[in-house]
Parts: sequence; C-alpha cells; structure tokens
Amino acid sequence: MTLKILSGKFKGKSINVPQTDSVRPILTRLRKSLLDTIRNELNGASFLDLFGGSGSVTFEALSNGVRFATIVELDRINFQTIRKNARLLGLSSQVEIVHGDAINKIKKFYQQNRKFDFIYIAPPQYLGLINRAFDQLSKNRIYHPETLIITQCHPKEKIDALSSKFYLLKSRRHGNTTLDYYRIK
Repeated sequence: MTLKILSGKFKGKSINVPQTDSVRPILTRLRKSLLDTIRNELNGASFLDLFGGSGSVTFEALSNGVRFATIVELDRINFQTIRKNARLLGLSSQVEIVHGDAINKIKKFYQQNRKFDFIYIAPPQYLGLINRAFDQLSKNRIYHPETLIITQCHPKEKIDALSSKFYLLKSRRHGNTTLDYYRIK
C-alpha cells in the first residue's frame, strides 16, 4: 500500500506503508487537518514522531518546512519501511530513524540534551501509551516553552497523565480519531 504526500515540496510523491497490524495509517483528511493546523509553524522546526508507523506525518512535516525530524519505531518492518521512504524522498540527511521503544527513548533524548519544537504521539490504541509518554515527558524535558505536543487517539481513550506542565490547547475530533494539541505551561 502507498500514500501520497498531500502538500509541500514533495506533494504527490508516494511513500510505502508497511502491511503489518502495528500500523494504522492516518487518514488523508486527518493528515490534511493536522498539517493545515501546524503548517505555519513548521518552517525550520524540529519534529519528533514517537510512534512512527509509516512515518507519513513526519514526511508531510518535512515536505512543509521542518528542518530535521526524528522518528522512533519499535516494529522492525515499520522501521525498515520508514528508512526506505526517507531514501526514496531523498531525506536521509534530514531524518533520524531510531529503532526502539518510544517511551524509553524520551529519557535517552533528555540525557542527550535534545529539544524538539513538535512532538507527535500516535501510539497503538488502548495501551495507555499516551499517558506513559506524558509521564516521561514531565520527567524529561525534551521540549522548549513553545513546543507543540500533538496526540492522536480514539475519542474513548482517556488521557489522564497530564501533569501541571502541560495544558490542552485545542481538540479536534474526526470520526473515530481525536487530534489533541498541547502546550507547555
């Protein structure tokens, strides 16, 4: 299966989507809504995708001006597909693809003193991974005061691990998916 980049300098180019159960590619209308919301802030930004899947959101962000992106993916097939997509688009020098557990990598990025302008969290559903990610983010500051954290989940999935460090800026529901946008207090 392939997806087309919707906008930016790679508009119309195709990327591969792994045929695994661990990937639920973000629908075209959701990618469009997400990019329409953040596009004006992407130029020159750094972007962290904690649960890469196919990497489609990150490749859209890179197509629209992100300077450098990091994608974390645990599944070996997904990881290899993301690497192939980066090469296919000629983005290997602008994207770091990290194989491993996203929650554990937050602490590693903190230890490396890394900071990101955008953090995108779209994990497998109903495993409490968004809550665990926010818990690690509250302990490991890998963000700036202006960082935007975006989560993608099912509307019935409860996000309850927010500390006093984050607040919900806005929430957009699209059918069975909610995109929530958080800022740092």
